[in-house]
Amino acid sequence: MTDYMINKSAIFGEIEHFDSQQKLSDYLDNIKPYLADIIIDFNCLADEISSLLCDIYGADNHKKIYVVLSEIMFKRKATTLFKLYNIENTS
Repeated sequence: MTDYMINKSAIFGEIEHFDSQQKLSDYLDNIKPYLADIIIDFNCLADEISSLLCDIYGADNHKKIYVVLSEIMFKRKATTLFKLYNIENTS
């Protein structure tokens, strides 16, 4: 029987070994709902950032702005939002 394992970060402890594919699948099934919540929350945050960026650029350009934002990764959107808020707050 093959020894399956998942490498864990030093923060969370030792490497976990699974004696079978079934035990590994059971473990993954147990954590799946938590991962799904994280993914859903992250996507909601990304959408909220896109909405805020659209508001900053103007209500009449939302469709055009969303086309541009759909091609930008999350980090760039978040950084842009922080920079624009900084400009707004200093003016």
